[in-house]
Parts: sequence; C-alpha cells; structure tokens
Amino acid sequence: MNKQIKKEIGRDTMDLKGVLTITKFKDGKKISEESHHNLVMSGATGYGKNVILRKLSNDNTYSQYITTMSLGDGTAAPTEADTALGNSLVANIPITTWQISGNSLVMSIFCASANLANGTYKEAGFFTSDSRIFSHILFTGNYVKATGEDTLFTYTLNI
Repeated sequence: MNKQIKKEIGRDTMDLKGVLTITKFKDGKKISEESHHNLVMSGATGYGKNVILRKLSNDNTYSQYITTMSLGDGTAAPTEADTALGNSLVANIPITTWQISGNSLVMSIFCASANLANGTYKEAGFFTSDSRIFSHILFTGNYVKATGEDTLFTYTLNI
C-alpha cells in the first residue's frame, strides 16, 4: 500500500456527538436553559452506533428509528455498553419533531406541565421504536420539574 493511501485511511472518522438542551418555561416565559452532552451506545449489537451500521448495510434486524425519550434518577456514568437507564422514572415520552440539516439531526419533545410529573431527574435516554437505548445522558446537575413548568427537550445529534 503506498504512503498516500495509508495516510488517507482513517482520516475521516464518524464520531457521533449529541447534546440535550432542556428549556423550562413558566407562564409562557423562558425561565432556564441547560445543556448536557451524551454518550451514544456502541458496546452491544442492536444498540446505538451498531444500529446505524446495520441500516447502512440494509440489515433491518433492529429498529433504526429514535422515537422516545425516558427520564430517570440514576447517577452512574453512562458507558458504551449500557442497555437501559440507571433507574427509569418516566418512559416512552414521544418525540414531537425530527429535522435533518446537513450533518445534524434535531429532535424535539415538548412536555406541558400537566404531562410530566414534578420531580428531580438526573438522566435521560433516547430509545428506538423497539425500546433499545440509543444514547444515554447523565445530567451535570439535577433537572427539577416543578408545578406550572412546561419543558422543551431538544436533542441534537451531530456526525
């Protein structure tokens, strides 16, 4: 193999990076916004990055569609081999919108106050339609949902 080819191999690597932005509103006014980075799973067949590779190879064994988010209060740092949240409290919150722009996928979930229980959440996960975790986010601080607060969750995935 010539030196130029060796140099080019491995130069363009796909690295999935995601950010979850949580925006809280009260009486229609933004009261806070915080962002948290995630870990996309890659340690098990049918989870995270493996699902993308399967789709590219026309293997539809597992669902490739991210359809829901879950919130929990687990505190363990995410690992690439995770297959669930540490401790799920609210599961199957449906994603409201998906938008692709260039190399970014933006998914949004709006939860009116009445549709999300008050509480303290410490982690989130995004799941495919067959309930396989795609990405796991441990909040750097607690997300505390209080009475009368609407929440917009915006998850941006970049390659």
